[in-house]
Amino acid sequence: MSIQNRNRWVALAVLTTLGVSRAMGAEVADALAEDPSDGSSGEVVIEATKLKGIPEDAPAVVAAVTREQIQATVNMYDVEDALKYLPSIDVRKRYVGDRSAPVGSRVSGGIGFSARGLVYADGLLLANLLGNDNNDYTPRWGMVAPEEVSRIDVLYGPYSAKYPGNAMGAVIAMTTRMPDRFEAHVKAQNFSQSFQAYKTDHRYGGRQYSGIVGDRIGDFSVWISANHLQSLGQPIAFAAVTSTPAFGAATIAGAVDETDQYGARRFIVGATSIDDTTQDTGKFKAAWEFRPGLQLQYTFGYWQNRSDLGYESYLRDAVGNTVLSGTVDVGGGKRVTSVASNFGLQHQELQQTLHGLELADTDGGSIDWRLSASAYDYGKDQRRKQSAYNSLAGSLTKLDGTNWRTVDGSLDWRPGGEDGKHQLAFGFHIDRYTLDNTVQNVTDWRNSVAGTRASAFAGQTRTTALYAQDVWRFAEGWQATAGVRYEDWKARNGFVATGVKEQRFAGRGDRFASPKLAVQWVPAQDWTLRTSWGRAFRLPTVAELFQGSIPNTLNVVNYNNPNLQPERVSSLELNAERNFQWGAAHGWLRGTLFHENNHGALFKQPVPVTDPNYTTATGVSTYWSNVDLVRSRGAEVAWQVADAGIRCLDVTGSLTYAQSLIAKDIAQPTYVGNWQQRVPKWRARLVGTYQASDRWSLSLAGRYSGVQRNGYPNADVRPNTYLGFAPYLVVDAKATFKPTKQVSLAVGVDNLTNRLYYQFHPYPGRTVNAEVRFDY
Repeated sequence: MSIQNRNRWVALAVLTTLGVSRAMGAEVADALAEDPSDGSSGEVVIEATKLKGIPEDAPAVVAAVTREQIQATVNMYDVEDALKYLPSIDVRKRYVGDRSAPVGSRVSGGIGFSARGLVYADGLLLANLLGNDNNDYTPRWGMVAPEEVSRIDVLYGPYSAKYPGNAMGAVIAMTTRMPDRFEAHVKAQNFSQSFQAYKTDHRYGGRQYSGIVGDRIGDFSVWISANHLQSLGQPIAFAAVTSTPAFGAATIAGAVDETDQYGARRFIVGATSIDDTTQDTGKFKAAWEFRPGLQLQYTFGYWQNRSDLGYESYLRDAVGNTVLSGTVDVGGGKRVTSVASNFGLQHQELQQTLHGLELADTDGGSIDWRLSASAYDYGKDQRRKQSAYNSLAGSLTKLDGTNWRTVDGSLDWRPGGEDGKHQLAFGFHIDRYTLDNTVQNVTDWRNSVAGTRASAFAGQTRTTALYAQDVWRFAEGWQATAGVRYEDWKARNGFVATGVKEQRFAGRGDRFASPKLAVQWVPAQDWTLRTSWGRAFRLPTVAELFQGSIPNTLNVVNYNNPNLQPERVSSLELNAERNFQWGAAHGWLRGTLFHENNHGALFKQPVPVTDPNYTTATGVSTYWSNVDLVRSRGAEVAWQVADAGIRCLDVTGSLTYAQSLIAKDIAQPTYVGNWQQRVPKWRARLVGTYQASDRWSLSLAGRYSGVQRNGYPNADVRPNTYLGFAPYLVVDAKATFKPTKQVSLAVGVDNLTNRLYYQFHPYPGRTVNAEVRFDY
């Protein structure tokens, strides 16, 4: 049996032993342990422990993970790591310190569709809705240091009127803490991974330090945190080149001759995008409580990144010297030209700030209200790229001045008190997204401050929304949640340029109404049944509308689409939850069926170009367009068992099946019946935790993702290769020990079997993590 197959069977045995997982908060387990038959379902227990995350009256499935569970089960390098064991949640995080980590859920693929989800921290928007891809427009996770998190809640689907249509995937709400007394926390962490792919065989890793101090003096509380990360990631790309017949060029060794994800021959001549990143996060929060329940809070966040991306050439000449340029014969009668263009260096400097202000009155009376505003700014965003090996020329990309602004207000009215029949909610939301992207050709790629314009695009979107929602307890055991969200959307100041050619776009706007309805029934003490339906409009982003180019003499813009329509989503969820006790074991079980029709789904696909002077032979351009209908359906099962056969052994699990197919596509009728790209057919999660005492615990966790497609032709035939999407089964482990009340030690391993797998990019190999924490 090969090592790869043996690792696969070891990992499969772990999944079989521990079950398929779903992560939940420690306080949920405690509540179930105290009274496993209290009549509440697992999800209701979560909602009962809300802090400042998902609203308590959320009319759909909510999952959560707490600080205590994160510390016991997750090898946490970046804050998004805390999500990896939650049901149906995938974060495309390629290495520690990855700035491009979109999140996907159920039938919303995370890679390439970052606008199909929302991310908040203490109610402040971190989802980057300037665009909808997996690079520049992913959530700003770096604005929250891992040690800040108190808990994370996830709401699945567009079933609450309190959120915009981007909630079609999931709403992720991170909650951090304010102190009740003086406290201080310090953490040091070191990590190292073994990575082997093609001819790369090295160790990569880094270190992280964080400190937090907070205090409350009378009615004033303050929280200050700092985090420093240094990380050298494994290569996330490879120089893959095609060839032509050789004609006498020097024979060079080292190229890897293989087939790509579509079965075409290619040569891998080196590894690229080896990211050496240094990141710093600072956070200041201050709150003043005027009276019990009435509080003013200010938040300031600062994040910076300095990054250098390098490469490794596999090519060697006859005496063993590294080859980085020229035209070479790679063997087999094949030659490769322009080798140098594959080995350019890159340098990035990013500085971003977040301001948030909130005034809230939540004294527990019949009326609660909140007013908040936030501002997120790209103070500096400059990315320098060398055009080729040993070249002084290159490009400079600037996003300086890009920003978004939000203003929110909400009022919750309980006319009959907490036990009244109605709980009414009203609110408004205003946002403005401004994007300014310029690429310049520069003569000195490291030092030039300006050059000639290569391309540019810019634009702005603005949304004003109102919502109303009522939770109505209309009979014993019955509850209905009805709501509607109204949105007024505008796009303006659209601009695109290539060289000296440029074009501006007229403003446009539209209005939408999104109704929601959920009905819940508790037929018996341990049962909860719920059906939820919601309509949502996922509005086009600035980049989808205006990111393009002008490649022809008539100034006809290609590649972008300023006339995009919103995604019109209709979603349905059927949910059943039950508490149980079997001997000493007790817990809960949830089953969910879900269905989604996405009319006008926004995808990048080849579309015929109307310009008669378009110069390519195919006459098509790949850009954002509305696909007529994507139909998705599936099922999800999740459970938690405490004292699962062994006292103090907790097992949580989830298993998800999803089918997401293109049902109608007038522009590309041959795609009908194909799978939506990057949505796995099967997902599974596992967490098994043995809490031997208050001083130490052991955790074993597993993550599985099944077959998925890359591209709408569904033509990929070799998934487990660079640019392919492979099924994977990954096992993680962690041990924690508290020698004293204030000191915690932890050792963990991610990807225990050292599986090499690709999700377009290669993911990390076996990674060992060690950390020490001091809490005062």
